[in-house]
Amino acid sequence: MKNPYDYINQNPERCQRMFGIGYQEFSHLIGVLVKHQASQKSQASQTKVRINAPGGGCPPKLSDAEEISLCLLYLRQHPTFEMLGLHYGVCESTAHDIYHDWVDRLRQHLPSSWLEEVADNPEKLALLQAVLAEQELFVDSTEQPRERPGDNEVQKAHYSGKKKQHTFKNQLIGLNTGHDIVDVLVGEPGPRSDQSLLREQQANLSDEQTYGGDKGYQGVERTRTPLKKPRKKDLSAE
Repeated sequence: MKNPYDYINQNPERCQRMFGIGYQEFSHLIGVLVKHQASQKSQASQTKVRINAPGGGCPPKLSDAEEISLCLLYLRQHPTFEMLGLHYGVCESTAHDIYHDWVDRLRQHLPSSWLEEVADNPEKLALLQAVLAEQELFVDSTEQPRERPGDNEVQKAHYSGKKKQHTFKNQLIGLNTGHDIVDVLVGEPGPRSDQSLLREQQANLSDEQTYGGDKGYQGVERTRTPLKKPRKKDLSAE
């Protein structure tokens, strides 16, 4: 059975649906990461004290490119690691290890938000916060299904009555053009309210920053929400 990486190379038009990015971006990203990984391995081998000859040990079942595609597929589709391992011909634990190994490298090359890019530079962070405060940012959240946790207390904390299943909640703050992510919060328990998540993220931005969101954010400081049409009345043009 072909693994998803081979399938996409033969059917590039399916890449957007499977991995969330176009085939050109997908190929470029894998090329950059493979090259960087090869460079790191070369540098490590020069200083490594060897007991066995180079090439010894069990060779990996997947190439670097296949491992990267496994990580991207998990981020896009969020299957179980058992199912992911079946697709790539590896066991569940190997799929788990590959994902966690590459997701850290992806974060180094692809910071998920503007704030993450400047988190280690206080001067740039302060400048970014000041620039963003001059405009209104948009905020929205989404719930992502997850497996039912085995621990009873954990499963209670992650059960979303709104979705009638166990979920993670993710929240993004972005520019009002929708083109860039300013801040992101991922993996929170599904039942957590939108208001509490936004208040947590507000600590990362200026005290003068304003936001726009749906009715789920009504009552949060400096946040504009839409007006609901009054019963038996019409909304004004404004």
